Amino acid sequence: MQFCNQKFKYEIMKAEKVKRMKIHSFADYAISLFLIASPWLFGMRIEEMESKIMITVGLGVLLNNFTTNHKFGLAKMFRIKTHYKIDLFFGWFLFVSPFLYGFFAATLLPHLLFGGLIFANTLFIKVPVKILSSQKFA
Repeated sequence: MQFCNQKFKYEIMKAEKVKRMKIHSFADYAISLFLIASPWLFGMRIEEMESKIMITVGLGVLLNNFTTNHKFGLAKMFRIKTHYKIDLFFGWFLFVSPFLYGFFAATLLPHLLFGGLIFANTLFIKVPVKILSSQKFA
């Protein structure tokens, strides 16, 4: 009976992880497209550093998603763990870039918003699966 419970637990975790990976992947594509379009959406000047950072990070998130070894990746070069680390770096970089480059007085909110979205999207896939794996089944 113990084996059946372990197998059931594993199947639930696997299904949950696949579902969350799909959501994460679609969210990555959406976030990257919004990042690329954000200078026009938020009325930023294209030649300014804040616009270049948003577009570059958007292209980086898109490329990261294309090259990850998951169902929606095209090139399948990087493992999921590498994908998460790159996502966390992009989220951190967007979050701190207004302070690093000194344009926090001009456009702070879009960088904080998208940096937080990338962090939340990465934690969405990591944290709940670990919480689920620690639950006890009858």
